[in-house]
Amino acid sequence: WEGEGGGRFPADTPLARDTRWIEIDGERVGLDREPPAIEVAVQELPGQDPAMSYLWRQLAASERLHGPQEGLDAAVDALVAAGAVHPAAPELADLRAVLAVLGHVAMPPGGIRALPEPWQSLLAGGRLEGGPGGEVVIGAVTPEFDGISVAVMSLETEEEGFEIEVETTARRLRTLPFETAIEDTGVAWWAADDRGNHYLGEIGSWGGDDQHSEGTVSFWPALDPKAARLDLMPTAKTARAVITVPLPWAAAGAR
Repeated sequence: WEGEGGGRFPADTPLARDTRWIEIDGERVGLDREPPAIEVAVQELPGQDPAMSYLWRQLAASERLHGPQEGLDAAVDALVAAGAVHPAAPELADLRAVLAVLGHVAMPPGGIRALPEPWQSLLAGGRLEGGPGGEVVIGAVTPEFDGISVAVMSLETEEEGFEIEVETTARRLRTLPFETAIEDTGVAWWAADDRGNHYLGEIGSWGGDDQHSEGTVSFWPALDPKAARLDLMPTAKTARAVITVPLPWAAAGAR
């Protein structure tokens, strides 16, 4: 709850999908608008070098605000020592260039050119703010992929970024700050819109047990206000789910 009178009251049970109205404190709120046509799919990821695929995924799943540099440096050192990655591999230079941008470190000239997607799109700049304001009720559940299932309940977008409320069938869906163990348990929270922009999510509030957890995932940069569709893509080791969400304010603006 916020100090100026805004906030949320969570309910113990969800509304039925055909609910037409709900009364709150004596005021009836209509809910009979046609829901967006949400699509859900699971996609196998293309084959990649296992060591570099692991490092890129750990980078995407790390908590950027805590600085993933230390944990990834230790992982790189371990993989190089094991002979899984050549110390002069150009992919390592790309990885460190992305780390520098995420850590607000000065880059050498041309430091983020020719990076692999989706990082090139994510770090292109120019979309830090200016996102639309709006909410979408999603209520989509993915099939199981890499041993987990994800339910996305809602999307809220603001000028600085956007956030989703999620529930999952597993607790361990991220790499913890400064973690150095070589274990592949993180989920990277990617998103992409129909205009070719990519977004990266970071877990916010989170709780649960080994069977079920729930919380929020905050994405950056700001959502392109001209986007008409958003694909939410929780990505694991060998597969990802794709939840396609039409953005109703885009359709309203086109009329």
